[in-house]
Amino acid sequence: MNIILSLFQSLIILIVFHFFINAQSLKDVPDSLKKDLAEYFKFDDIKSSDSSNGLNIDESLYSSFKIPEFSYKEFRIGSDQIFNFSQTGDQSSLKANFTGDYKVYDQKLYSTIDYSIQPFFDFVSEKDNDPFSAVQLAIPFNLSKFFNEQYSGVQVFSSGVFAVSKIGEEDLLNPLDITLGVGYGRITSVRPIARAVALASKVGNDITNEDIIQIANIITRNNDGYYLKKYKSDAKIVYYEELAKALKAPTETMKIQQVMEDPAFSNISDRKSGIQYRAGYSNTLLTDSNNDGNITFSVDYAKPLGLDKQLIAGLGLEMVENFLEPFLNFAYTIDHSITWVSGVQLISQKTGTNFELSTTKELLNKISGKASLNYNQPEEGDGTTEFNIKLIYFAF
Repeated sequence: MNIILSLFQSLIILIVFHFFINAQSLKDVPDSLKKDLAEYFKFDDIKSSDSSNGLNIDESLYSSFKIPEFSYKEFRIGSDQIFNFSQTGDQSSLKANFTGDYKVYDQKLYSTIDYSIQPFFDFVSEKDNDPFSAVQLAIPFNLSKFFNEQYSGVQVFSSGVFAVSKIGEEDLLNPLDITLGVGYGRITSVRPIARAVALASKVGNDITNEDIIQIANIITRNNDGYYLKKYKSDAKIVYYEELAKALKAPTETMKIQQVMEDPAFSNISDRKSGIQYRAGYSNTLLTDSNNDGNITFSVDYAKPLGLDKQLIAGLGLEMVENFLEPFLNFAYTIDHSITWVSGVQLISQKTGTNFELSTTKELLNKISGKASLNYNQPEEGDGTTEFNIKLIYFAF
């Protein structure tokens, strides 16, 4: 993890160094810029009871919190090559791409609805070649229905991806990869708790477990429109007054509002907790080919580690032509601050293996930067290593 952070920091430092080495000597770099860079890259770890702001939080809080009912929506747009023109001799190329992600998450006592709408556009024009374009729309989804009030219980689920794509001169494709099945247990999102802990680490005073739960409940009620319905035009005033009171910071209302309304605050890794077992039938529909489908078995495990880290792991088997094909996924994230998150992810399945290191940092109020190092090894052929820097705009 320290390697990717060092790479990312070194990259920024090299850019700054290159700029000033051509404009002026390094010793003439303004003190204000040095101070800004030091502030930008400082670590602001979420601490436990020994921190200076008096956090008194038990690290088992995430797993002890049952099933918070809440919902949220996010919309992000960005590009890792919004415009690129290059020319060597008489050869030139023009490239551009665009990507978006509209995410909806709704968790209730008896159900979880999780889906995204992800458009993608890619354009390449090279001299003497016909322009190439690709337009894709992916809709990944994971829907679960539960049948008792206990933390773990029987569930039915549906998961998969619906994709629409037009790549070059190829025909329009719209396959639906879907899995239907039953399971036991539950992976529960405790995102309101994560937001409450992060907010308390930034603003709160002498915070206990009971305070964190109260703060999380206030955030949840606001997400579900409680304050708007009850207090109308005074909703925001009452909401932030209650947060300030729960945080024991009555004079920090504006600071709390600044943190909560900054879209980059949502960079905080979504905390998940629990274990679930699933068995299902998967198939690809809406294609010209006739597939018999496959039986799948999986187990997924999620656990917050301390107050600022998250582990998610899964292992499964898929029956393909009387052979069992294993697949696994692993993800680990760490929050350095409320606007800086890094992680590692590994996905291995029959089509290949993908490994990624990434770090995401807020740049401005609504813009964040992400650097990632990715390695992909297909089932056949050579592996691919890719380093990428991406800008993301938080629409809301």
